Amino acid sequence: MKARVLIGVLLVVGALIWVGAVLLGDDGSGDVTISANEAVNAVYPGRGDEVLQQSRVGVDLDARYQLVSLVVYPSDGQRDGVDVTVALRHSTGLNLWEFIPGEGQPIQALSPDTNCATATYAPIAQPSETETFSWCFEVS
Repeated sequence: MKARVLIGVLLVVGALIWVGAVLLGDDGSGDVTISANEAVNAVYPGRGDEVLQQSRVGVDLDARYQLVSLVVYPSDGQRDGVDVTVALRHSTGLNLWEFIPGEGQPIQALSPDTNCATATYAPIAQPSETETFSWCFEVS
């Protein structure tokens, strides 16, 4: 009888620990630099993600910030990127800024292998105080 009660108590404690871990877990981004950055909510593709050549590249900013520029680098070691700012789509309500490669765009398709991007952004209230956020992802 004591063994059944002990097993029951251990199962309940284990379940409570598991539920607590799920509820108190991270925000799901898995990226400490995004979690610690008050301006950048998410980047697309995510850091280290593997995507197709026509995938969107973008940044989701906090409502207090605006994007100044987005530059895509076809290789993680390349110094000269392609400024795609003029071709960005902006979803105002979400403050999502994104570029989709294609015909007539500054980049028709993302390069195979590692690509990187750098977003330059500024607080709306202080547009001269820019900061940057860079990330890389894989293209197949």
